[in-house]
Amino acid sequence: MMNKKILTSVLLVALASSLIGTATIAGFTSQASNINNTVATGKIYLSADRDDTDPAPGPLFYFDNETDGAAQDGYSTPGTKEDGYWYPGKQSGIKVLDVYNGSTLQPSIPIKLIGLDAVVEDPTPENGVDDTILKNAIYIKVWGPLDPVGVYRWQGYLSDLTNGNVHQFATPFAMSRIHKQTLNFQASMPTDPPGDDNDYQGKNIKVQFRVYATQN
Repeated sequence: MMNKKILTSVLLVALASSLIGTATIAGFTSQASNINNTVATGKIYLSADRDDTDPAPGPLFYFDNETDGAAQDGYSTPGTKEDGYWYPGKQSGIKVLDVYNGSTLQPSIPIKLIGLDAVVEDPTPENGVDDTILKNAIYIKVWGPLDPVGVYRWQGYLSDLTNGNVHQFATPFAMSRIHKQTLNFQASMPTDPPGDDNDYQGKNIKVQFRVYATQN
């Protein structure tokens, strides 16, 4: 009997709601309109150049100022921070990457830089030797210019960045519209890198660093 009472109550409520929905408005009425409303989605315009006295654009890490370190701007402007040969115990200087969110001509939306990855290439595959093993011996640190000394947004071996995943920064970099964020990079080859040190002799790799952003 209790179940029937509950069912009856539900039906009455539903009926009452239906009647209210079909009621007409009595008396005089009028309306006013606001037209031409526009909804447009924004785009993220992300670009990057090396900086800190080094001509831009160009690679952060390079062997020689005059050759692979020359700015890729059509003028072959020499680089100024060549690394020379790598060996166990070597550490690079601080390399600066400026990441831009939009420009005056291409304003972007507020974003945050969330992480990075890397692509490593063997420039001489025809010799039958896998030079990309060198990624196992290069240690990378990334931080912001205002971060405390010794605090890094990401650090690890270059090989970690090449496993197909985007590696999250410990704390994202927030960027407003038309904004520049400086990222400091430093590379080193530990005194005792993983594996046999001699396996890394005479190797040569090309590296592409990629920074990822999402809307803030």
